[in-house]
Amino acid sequence: MNRNFTLALLLVLAFVFRSDAQAVRRVLIEEFTSATCGPCAATNPIFDPFLKTFGNQVTALKYQSYIPVTGDPMYGQNTPESQARHSFYGINSAPSCRMDGVTPHNGHPINLVANPTPLTTRLAVTSPIELTVDHKVTLETGKDSIEINISIKNVSSTDFTGANYVLQTVITEEEIKFPRQAATNGETEFSHVMRKMIPNASGTRITQAIAPGQTQDFRFKVPLPAYLYSVNQIAVVAFVQNAATSSREVFQSAHSAPKAPEGNFLDVAMIK
Repeated sequence: MNRNFTLALLLVLAFVFRSDAQAVRRVLIEEFTSATCGPCAATNPIFDPFLKTFGNQVTALKYQSYIPVTGDPMYGQNTPESQARHSFYGINSAPSCRMDGVTPHNGHPINLVANPTPLTTRLAVTSPIELTVDHKVTLETGKDSIEINISIKNVSSTDFTGANYVLQTVITEEEIKFPRQAATNGETEFSHVMRKMIPNASGTRITQAIAPGQTQDFRFKVPLPAYLYSVNQIAVVAFVQNAATSSREVFQSAHSAPKAPEGNFLDVAMIK
């Protein structure tokens, strides 16, 4: 084969593969639940194991709710940010969930368990970005903190840009266990609970376009909320979302699992 023709063919193929380059999607499942909600107590023991079967293909994130009545202590500890996400999606019932922020599945979690096709279909849709997140917890007298590092890489062939694109950074507790029911529905164990959104529920606007192949990094260092139950259960969820009312699509999500804290002083009251 002519050498010049071969080189030209390879360049064309490289362009095609680059143009079609996309990242494997990690789907975000947001659930709205409450320790005052009877149906929530019946749903979570079914829904949580269902999500676990998808492993790292799914990022679970739960907002404790005021539905049907207030009294959930985790909702009470961070009412503004939980309420903001309720309002963002127009949540008026619990339990309720959103998958990557948009249809085809918005509604009762059991519907997704009964018919997981919308989830498996969404997993097959590639993403234009790769998203990574890592965190470090430092415990020191009077200034416990968490440092979070996030990278967004554009793996598509066009600029990743939009006036309403937002990075959401969420401190969670992977497991919270109460010695008795937390409120009124009998539940004592909770998972993937939203504890603090950084800097708040509005997230961080992605104001600069990310060119193909380029990466944009974000770093946050903030005090740990005083109301956390266990420093050993601290994790971080990150996701990039179109915050426009007409879309709300989540482009990609990522998760940083709990890890041992660092520091010269360990606040033994928090380590459980």
